[in-house]
Amino acid sequence: MINRKRITVDPKKQLNKALNFLSYRPRSVAEMCRHGLEAVVPKLIELDLLDDQKFARWWVDQRLTFRPRGNIALKSELLQKGIDREIIASVLLTKDQEVALAQKLLAKKKLDKPRAQRLLLSRGFSSEIVFQLI
Repeated sequence: MINRKRITVDPKKQLNKALNFLSYRPRSVAEMCRHGLEAVVPKLIELDLLDDQKFARWWVDQRLTFRPRGNIALKSELLQKGIDREIIASVLLTKDQEVALAQKLLAKKKLDKPRAQRLLLSRGFSSEIVFQLI
């Protein structure tokens, strides 16, 4: 049996590690905890550097801009990031926004009907929206 001593972590080092981790992109509270930074989460929240609501809004905006996804995919991604279901529900697209996004995506690509359906379904659009558009 391996004898493992509990290592005490220097709060300043952990805060620096957390700030470095946050320098790449915003993070959720769950992501910080998964990386062993749960000790500095309250301080980061106090400094307004960590907020799941803001993170979820940022994630959806990034997806809309760079890698368009439907609500099904957005919800799945946000759940993986540890975001609460209530927050997810508040940041998801309205049905009209989702339809407009799907139309914009189809306009960029000249696809036949089966490929267009597969594209939209693979990007997380509901089958209702897919069949409405195609």
